[in-house]
Amino acid sequence: MVVLKLFTKLPQWTITACVSAFLLMCSANLTAHAQVERYLSKGKSIRVEWFRPSADAGKPVVLILYGASGGDDGAYYRGCAQQFADAGFVAGVVHYFDAHNLKWANSAQMSQHFTEWQGTVTDAVNYSQKLFGAKRKVDLFGYSLGAQLALSCASRDGRIAAVSSMSGCFVSPPAKVAKMPPVLMLHGTRDNTVSLQKEKKTEVQLMQLGSPYEVHLYAKQGHCFDSECAQDAVVRTIAFFNRNK
Repeated sequence: MVVLKLFTKLPQWTITACVSAFLLMCSANLTAHAQVERYLSKGKSIRVEWFRPSADAGKPVVLILYGASGGDDGAYYRGCAQQFADAGFVAGVVHYFDAHNLKWANSAQMSQHFTEWQGTVTDAVNYSQKLFGAKRKVDLFGYSLGAQLALSCASRDGRIAAVSSMSGCFVSPPAKVAKMPPVLMLHGTRDNTVSLQKEKKTEVQLMQLGSPYEVHLYAKQGHCFDSECAQDAVVRTIAFFNRNK
């Protein structure tokens, strides 16, 4: 599977270092504790950390999908969720690794469990609509592995209103993708894990599908962005989601 190829050269220490670079970004602005709830997916209890706006205006629910390092120490993801909430979105960090009791995932585990995690994310969409209304649309914001999951799930689920892919790409064969919602691609020009070439192939797929998409490339950034670019990615995502409600 393509997932295995994408992450073969990314050892755990590198994954941890990537996320550690994000920890101070956003976390200083946390104004509320997350409300942790659980839903069932194939008999497994999956955590979601919800951040709610002070007034819910009915914008799409934003589900945040972390990368291979997991989300248990993910101050960055919680900070992102708070920023979405401050912008009027209900936001939830989905702990899809709970489906296999993982804290982080190596290449073999990503290849083995990718399809199952798609089901876990789909069940998160189901759970979101159970909580916030059956007609409530859902946006997906994913980093790396989470971005790949977001793109794959959106290609199969018409309830997804928009996707923001940070350092991600399509892993689904083009023949299996018939339609996509609006997509924002955020990518570093020096990404050696999910190469710029893979990002360009995703652009071609979106273009061939006739799906609206936007791209922002971060010069001199690798797979992990520095704090300034990571913050910019969230700001761009919020603006993108507001334009594609």
